[in-house]
Amino acid sequence: MAGGSPRFSRAWSAFTGGAATDAASQRLIGIQILRALAALMVVYSHLMARNVNRGFLHGNEWWNVDLGHFGVCIFFAISGYVMVHASARTFAAARKGPGVALFLKRRIARICPLYYLTTVAAIGMAAAVHGEAASMGDIVRSLLFIPYLNESGLYQPVYSLGWSLNYEMFFYLVMATALFLPRTPAILFVIAVIGALLACGMALGSDPGAYGGSAAAYVFTRPEMFYFVAGVCAAALPLRSVERRIGALPWLALGGAAAGLALACAFQHVEWASALFSLVVVRAAAYHIAFARLWPHAARLLSFLGDASYSLYLTHSFVLGPVSILVAKTTSEPVLGVVASLVIGLAVAIVTASIVYLFIEKPLVNGATRLLQGRRRETAGTDAELQGKPA
Repeated sequence: MAGGSPRFSRAWSAFTGGAATDAASQRLIGIQILRALAALMVVYSHLMARNVNRGFLHGNEWWNVDLGHFGVCIFFAISGYVMVHASARTFAAARKGPGVALFLKRRIARICPLYYLTTVAAIGMAAAVHGEAASMGDIVRSLLFIPYLNESGLYQPVYSLGWSLNYEMFFYLVMATALFLPRTPAILFVIAVIGALLACGMALGSDPGAYGGSAAAYVFTRPEMFYFVAGVCAAALPLRSVERRIGALPWLALGGAAAGLALACAFQHVEWASALFSLVVVRAAAYHIAFARLWPHAARLLSFLGDASYSLYLTHSFVLGPVSILVAKTTSEPVLGVVASLVIGLAVAIVTASIVYLFIEKPLVNGATRLLQGRRRETAGTDAELQGKPA
């Protein structure tokens, strides 16, 4: 690789995990692996939905579990965890400097560039393939992360996958407000605000009409907000002495995380239960790198895929459609169709996301960071800690 271009060499180093040598990166490698698994859950779920649409599946098979929603909720829990750690030096310092503005600029630089790009691509594809044109009002609300009820009767932006980013940006605003406080009061403030929203949602129920026509009031009182609290609590719980002992037994730590993930999937329609299991999963993944100790090469690849998880989430819908059409034209055998769509779909989605991450997302984020922050250098947290990438 020494003879290649510097840009390609950096990309290859990122892909092989060569850059993840600092202590902070190693400490959060479990979170990156969990990000990868969460993104793969979403891709798997969407692949299964396409197999149902193509007639390869009936939709009621026991193994055809809707992992996509829970994958996104795992992302929410990870965001809660990472934001607490990324803001370790920012709590209470916001009153003395540009801490809140810096926090929000980092979040905007991370989320907006690729989301805006894929939204434009989705608008263009809808116009070219279906002859559909989004209204300017819907486009503006989508780009500003303002929830609204679309023509299909769903609370989704122009690019439907952006629904989760509306939750993410709202959580970041709550978190930014909390940065004026010391760490413990700030964490309690975030839990109290989201808890109050959830209580309002429980009191008013699931009928959108009870929210006075406000889409934002309805959306941000949904049970999905519970997962951010789970992540915040996962970061706040003082369990390190216990975890150090468990860390000496990597199989036990890995088994506990796997059991928590399985239970969370089983109880994914019981929000409080799956949020509790999410807390266990995120905490176990964050503090211990049992998987990395047992299978270091696989851990490196999954860690890279965790880095690319945002690209995977936002780009997979563009490639799964053509893959599904290709498989349907190639075979009518249900079993072969399902297997082929899974293997080809996952492979194409992962390769596409890797390319987009290395050569589009990273340059866009770097450019947006320079534009928003000028020459200011970050002084709080490492790059791994500040990624905070959403679903």
